[in-house]
Amino acid sequence: MRKSIVIIFISLVPFLSFGGGSHFPVEITDFKQSQESFNLIAKVHVVFNYDSSNCSVIELTGEYDKQRWKNHTKLINKSIHLKSLELLQKAYTDKAVINLGFLGGGFFKTGHCSYNSKGLFHYENGVYSIYGSI
Repeated sequence: MRKSIVIIFISLVPFLSFGGGSHFPVEITDFKQSQESFNLIAKVHVVFNYDSSNCSVIELTGEYDKQRWKNHTKLINKSIHLKSLELLQKAYTDKAVINLGFLGGGFFKTGHCSYNSKGLFHYENGVYSIYGSI
């Protein structure tokens, strides 16, 4: 298990440095899930640094795109995506602050303060969204 975590971390670091990525503390104020699909509303606790929208509340919808991530199963797969959704659900239920992040083009803008995701993965400091191919 420990070896797997080290391998995932080592494989993740280059993506964060070259593809861009960040996370920010949020409070999930609404959360809905249907199998691999989800919709959440999050109150951002800092300046939202993904784009220049300066949103204080964001909406993120998404689903796991098996075809898109078929060559990256160590970083993201259905099981990892579902575990990430569990973490978001727990933060929502517990009214806890959780770090929500992105990797590369992790949030695809669909409207003002609305974004789409094609998969989620988690790491010790939060849950991350991926949209574009890595």
